[in-house]
Amino acid sequence: MIQPTPGESRLKYQAALDITQNGGAWSPKIGQLLQEAGLITPSQIEVALYDQHNFSLPVGTILVLRGWIQQETVDFFVEQWPKLLSHAERYPLGQYLEKAGLLSPQQIDAILAEQAESGFRFGTIAVLKGWLKKQTVDYVAN
Repeated sequence: MIQPTPGESRLKYQAALDITQNGGAWSPKIGQLLQEAGLITPSQIEVALYDQHNFSLPVGTILVLRGWIQQETVDFFVEQWPKLLSHAERYPLGQYLEKAGLLSPQQIDAILAEQAESGFRFGTIAVLKGWLKKQTVDYVAN
């Protein structure tokens, strides 16, 4: 059985365990996805895993109940994100961010108007306005 090595994070250990249990197939957990996207912190995942053990609730539900993320965002990354990754066709970044509940239609309109004037990239403007982290834009864009 896989055991965490000294200094290895619980998240990294859990990912290795998931891979082993899935016969070598990588199946990311919602906590991992949200952390990689810069939407939650490792500490928040630790708390959610603790809560999950004590209350038998899904991690995504715990993150929403604690007010750390919106249900719409969890739903997007659980239900739609895997499907979008398998499609070769790409859509404008704003569409993904709106579906995830990370930007409102008004914010997208404001970004597009500023983009037309400045020529800056969509994600750059969203970050400069403080609406998203660069890590989130990079994760969704790539």
